[in-house]
Amino acid sequence: MGTMIVSILLATTPALRAEDRAASELYRKSCDPAADSTCRFLGDSTIGAAVDEREEVARLRKSCGRGSAVSCGGLGSAYLLGRGVERNPAKAATLFLKACGLGGDGRATSCHSLADAYYSGRGVGRDYAKAAALYRKACGLGQAKSCSDLGVMYKFGRGLDQDDAQAAAFFSKACDRGDTKGCSSLGHLHEAGEGVPRDAAKAAELHRKSCERGSADGCRDLGLKTH
Repeated sequence: MGTMIVSILLATTPALRAEDRAASELYRKSCDPAADSTCRFLGDSTIGAAVDEREEVARLRKSCGRGSAVSCGGLGSAYLLGRGVERNPAKAATLFLKACGLGGDGRATSCHSLADAYYSGRGVGRDYAKAAALYRKACGLGQAKSCSDLGVMYKFGRGLDQDDAQAAAFFSKACDRGDTKGCSSLGHLHEAGEGVPRDAAKAAELHRKSCERGSADGCRDLGLKTH
């Protein structure tokens, strides 16, 4: 399938908490609005195709009931954002759990979203160990941001034993898959010689890669190293 899950217009929901926006951003990146009505539903003002939110939620609910991970994840996102339904983070987490356990497209993104919920305590009780296990699962399924977030958990010993070498390994995986935070974080480890050899040139290269991929933090870090 060409589309993995859904596109979300974050600007239409200004009251969302920052972590909700971050979780939802995952859905934006791999969506083909021309092929997926869920994209049009959750990103309608970007795309210019008005979709009745309640009707689309009903469609997602029916498709989720037939075992579609994409639809279960999309429905979870609708509950997280309050699109077509009353906002309900607990219900969103339940749907992300269902999608994470299914096969096919959308599984990795929902595993990541569920990990975010356990990390932040949004809709479920905060549980760093469960968050780490879910980030590991999603990373193994190819979700770059999950690799990066697992690296953060290793770096700061949240739900895992603190381990700079493991943090570096997961930041490297994330960076290789295009995650700018992974590149920048690995660059900081090379600057400090934590878990990897101290290497200023390598650090600058990683910050440059992050900057070139559109990260303001990467550009800032690169500027600090070159001026």
